[in-house]
Amino acid sequence: MEERSVAGWTVRCDPAAGRRAARARPPAADVCGCDACRNYAAQRDQALDPTRRAELEALGIDPGRESDLCHLGRDGDGLHRYCLRFEFVGAVLAAPPEGDAGSPWRAGPLAGNEEAGNGAWIECEVALEWRLDLGELP
Repeated sequence: MEERSVAGWTVRCDPAAGRRAARARPPAADVCGCDACRNYAAQRDQALDPTRRAELEALGIDPGRESDLCHLGRDGDGLHRYCLRFEFVGAVLAAPPEGDAGSPWRAGPLAGNEEAGNGAWIECEVALEWRLDLGELP
C-alpha cells in the first residue's frame, strides 16, 4: 500500500490491485442504460479534466470505469450534473484541512468496510451537455 495525497485528501492505496479490480467490473453507466446514463457514457472520455483523471489513475482507478453515478438534474446553465463515484483498494486516512468544501472530491470508506480499511470511494460532480438524439431530461 502507498500513501498519497489527492486534492487535499490523504489516502492509502494499492494501485495495482485497484487496476485489477476495475477490469473485473463494467462501468456503472453501461450497466444501467437509462437515458441519463447513456448520455454520460456518450461523453465519458471528456467528462473529467486531465487533473482529475490523473488523480484517479494515481489511485489505481480507471477514469472510464465509474462504480456508480447519479444524474442530479439540470443546473442554471442548462447542463446536466452528475455525481461520479469510483472505488479503490485502500483507505481514506484524512480529509483536507478545510473539509470537503476545499476539494473537488469527497471520499470515504466502502459501507461495511470501515474496520478493514481495504476499500474506499472517491467522488466528484461534473456538468455535461445533453448529447443524445432523444428528448432531453428535465
